Amino acid sequence: MSLSGGAIAGIVVGSVVVFLLVLYVFVRWHTWRRANRIDPRMPRVAVDPHEYAGKWYEIAAYPTWFEAGCVNSTARYIPERNHMKVINRCYRNGHWEESIGRAHQTDHDGVFAVDFFPGIYGNYTVTYRDRDTAMVTNTDRTTLWILSRHEEISDAKKNKLLHWLQQHKFDTERLKFTQRINFPDPDDQIRHR
Repeated sequence: MSLSGGAIAGIVVGSVVVFLLVLYVFVRWHTWRRANRIDPRMPRVAVDPHEYAGKWYEIAAYPTWFEAGCVNSTARYIPERNHMKVINRCYRNGHWEESIGRAHQTDHDGVFAVDFFPGIYGNYTVTYRDRDTAMVTNTDRTTLWILSRHEEISDAKKNKLLHWLQQHKFDTERLKFTQRINFPDPDDQIRHR
């Protein structure tokens, strides 16, 4: 008994679908495990999502491909039922862009699994926090953001944060301070990235 062309095509398509589902489940599991890891030597700060909620201005960050060319970068956190909604915005190439994701609490205080594509998680560790600033990294220290409730911070505050980072073995030479330019409100013209 031989299979028809349609049956063979059905088997091939079915096999590809099963393979992609298995791959997605594996990637989801693997990235969740990585996002849930901690470095026991790195400080972590417990975060109350309702207190952390609101708008944060990026003061400085390690350069990333997804923020290349951005100015006026901000992050907004909105507590929802079982996660925080994350809205990242920046001005680039003549228009505002935004990325929307979710921050899920992990097994560790101050550590979130953030996804901008459902099921593909990254580690978001709040390593420092005071009344109006926060510093966020990942377990491997390959990312770093200095965030503030205000568009600018004083030189004294900046020096204090840089000193703290140096004490905790962060490479402050890699930090790039975020450019701020006076633009209209980002809600006027947003493009999704």
